[in-house]
Amino acid sequence: FDVLLCSGDIGLAKPDPAAFRLALERLAVTPERCLFVDDVEENVRVAQRMGMLATHYHHARHADFLALLAEDEEAVRRAQ
Repeated sequence: FDVLLCSGDIGLAKPDPAAFRLALERLAVTPERCLFVDDVEENVRVAQRMGMLATHYHHARHADFLALLAEDEEAVRRAQ
């Protein structure tokens, strides 16, 4: 990984928007260039409100998640 953020080290944790802002800052990207995947719906909602493409992952819907990635593969590639 290029950037690693540990809640205990930075004193922030999801779903605190400040944690997301710090991640964006450290990655030097805008929210629109981020794909955020999490298994906690509140974290996904916060990421979406901040302008990220965000999806809620659950192992029971793994096939749906793979389909989403396949549909958006080109969009993800353009965002890199």
